[in-house]
Parts: sequence; structure tokens; C-alpha cells
Amino acid sequence: MRLFIAVNFDEQTKQKISQIADLLKSYGVNGNYTKECNYHITLLFLGQSTESQLLMAKKAVSEIKQNPFDITLQNISSFGKNIIYLGVNNIQPLNNINQFLYDRLKHDFLLDDDRFLPHITLIRKPDYIPASINTECGLPLFYKVKDISLMQSIRIDGKLVYKPVFSCRLSI
Repeated sequence: MRLFIAVNFDEQTKQKISQIADLLKSYGVNGNYTKECNYHITLLFLGQSTESQLLMAKKAVSEIKQNPFDITLQNISSFGKNIIYLGVNNIQPLNNINQFLYDRLKHDFLLDDDRFLPHITLIRKPDYIPASINTECGLPLFYKVKDISLMQSIRIDGKLVYKPVFSCRLSI
């Protein structure tokens, strides 16, 4: 099973993010749009995992010591020409959780030691990157992070679906 650890959003926030993606569509941007049900912030990608690794990941998520915190979704940007994403502010708590999870799981998984940049992927492989739409897309959005989820990436009827396997409420 393919696993990752993430911040999930409530339905209302996913709908607001979807409205931003719809604005990109109205600008004529074609590409592989993330489905509304799949919006999230990846904290740590674990990859292909065994049942024993699943248990280790659940334990690590349950050991996170962090009070709920606010984030701001506030700008549309891109990773080169490959991904258009929604940026996140107040990333220090996310950085702390990422570092904790990395340190806790680096001996149990083959983890990339890439620089962590919290974001929400809107479009993969866009045909072009619009110059500027940030002023008209309803940003910023505010969200209180209360839970961290261990997610499984699966294909259902040929479509990619991210399914929560385990969630833990944030607290100290």
C-alpha cells in the first residue's frame, strides 16, 4: 500500500479550494486537476509500505505533540512548469511536524530528505501558467489544523483516491 501523512481539509474548505481551481479552468488552463476530495497538504510521503510499516506510521502520528494551529492559504504559484499549487503561510508548525515525523520514521522507511514546502497541488502538467490571478480568486483562506491523517493512495475504477487510514487529534 502507498502511504503518506497529511493535513486534510473539511468539505467547506475543499469547496473553496475547488472554486480557485475552477477560476484557473475559466482562464483556459488545461492539465490534470486534483479532484476536490483529494485536496490535502502532504507532511511526509512514505511510499510503498508493509503492514508493519503501517503500524509504525500510526504510532508516529499518534505521538505528534502539537496544539491545533491556524494556517493561511494565500497564493497561487508553481513548481516550474509541472505543478500549479496553492501556497501555505504559518508553516512553522507544519515544519515541526514534518521534522518530527521524518526523524521518527527515517529508519523504517526509504524517505527522501527533500526540502519541505507545504502546499496544495491544484494542477499537474498544466499547459500554461497564468501570470497573475491571485487578486481575484478569493484568497486568503484561513483554516485551523486540528488533525493529522495517515493516508493511503489507491486507485478505484482507474481514479486516484486518497483514503484516511488513521487520524489523530492534535494536542500537547
